[in-house]
Amino acid sequence: MNRAALLFRLQSIEAEITEKERQIEEINNRMKEEETLITQRAKVENLRARREENRITLRDIELSLKGLEEKLKEAKQKLYGGHVRNPKELMSLEKEVQAMEGTYSRMEERLLELMEELEKESAELKDQEEKLREMEEAWQKEKESLLQEKAKLEKALERLHREREAVISTISPEDLRLYEQLRTRKGPRVVVYLKSLTCQGCGITIPTMLAQEAMVGNKLVLCPHCGRILFPV
Repeated sequence: MNRAALLFRLQSIEAEITEKERQIEEINNRMKEEETLITQRAKVENLRARREENRITLRDIELSLKGLEEKLKEAKQKLYGGHVRNPKELMSLEKEVQAMEGTYSRMEERLLELMEELEKESAELKDQEEKLREMEEAWQKEKESLLQEKAKLEKALERLHREREAVISTISPEDLRLYEQLRTRKGPRVVVYLKSLTCQGCGITIPTMLAQEAMVGNKLVLCPHCGRILFPV
């Protein structure tokens, strides 16, 4: 085979390898949980924590109300039971009952507010949990699809590496050395088509004699302008 053709084949295989590796890396990045899913999960956790905090507060208020109700009952029995006759003591007891009743009323209001909040929070949490479940199911399906695609790419990559080794075994050490040197200086595209005396790497027309040498294929011919290896087509 034409020496330049062998190097062109190697270049094509390596380009495919690079592309497959890029696609695999992209899949690996996509397989990390999406930001929207992470945000939704955090939102659900925050709602759960807030609801639990309000539940604890509600239980505390209920217990406080129960204790205050007992104290209020005792104070009223003492106030209206006829056991206390001292006017000052009665006035003091009356003020104490009024204060407890005010506290009881405010705590009842707060209790009702919390109950309404909990009802709203529970409804919102249910909606957000359902949304999270749907997002997780969709993500799981996408993840399975990505894993399948990754497996195909990895299989193709293994084949390409075998092809690369097979092609390298047919290339002379000096040609391979030149190829690698050019790749270091010019990047991955070092073997370019030569069409109608024109280098497809830089667009410059090359001398007819060089074009003929490239056509024969017994030696590697470099473009006198860009220095890339010419592959006549």
